[in-house]
Amino acid sequence: MNSTPVRIAPLLVCAAALAGCLAPDAPGQPAEVPEAVRQGSAAPAFRTVTLEGDTVSLEALRGRVVLVNAWAIWCPPCIEEMPALKQMHDRYRGEGLVVLGLHAGTEGLGRAEAFRRAFRIDYPNSVEGWDRLDALLGARGGIPRSALIDRRGRVVRVWTGPLEPDTALLEAVLGDRHELLPDGTLRLPPAP
Repeated sequence: MNSTPVRIAPLLVCAAALAGCLAPDAPGQPAEVPEAVRQGSAAPAFRTVTLEGDTVSLEALRGRVVLVNAWAIWCPPCIEEMPALKQMHDRYRGEGLVVLGLHAGTEGLGRAEAFRRAFRIDYPNSVEGWDRLDALLGARGGIPRSALIDRRGRVVRVWTGPLEPDTALLEAVLGDRHELLPDGTLRLPPAP
């Protein structure tokens, strides 16, 4: 009896799980997303309850810069980007940055909480189903997926893949020195 299919099956299951984690877009690059979350559009209405029991809404965060990040404990690229997200949160929260983590589904939630505690991830996180993540970020294309929303509630940029901090972009948005043209084109001030 040929046992090759039996030995290959677990590998195919693992490969399929990881492929669903990261969309085919180039990591860290702007992603193709639904119209509701396109660069330059108003952020969709979104409200969630954090793991700590606090209610957070994008409307209530208007006036602050929000980095929304969809992630899951079973997604290696999501875990890879956590130190950068924590570093941005720690460095810029005094300037008005709010990082909001949205864990995709309840699978592995206990491990996710243990991970957050172990690595002292202290920015707000909640658990959301795929339908809500897709409506907010277009996350069915893969995670991690992040969106940067400016103080006026406009989507400045959407990324798929591990976030590579763009300090110039973040500081321009925090300082309200960016411009979103009607077609969604983003203009940043010239580098000093």
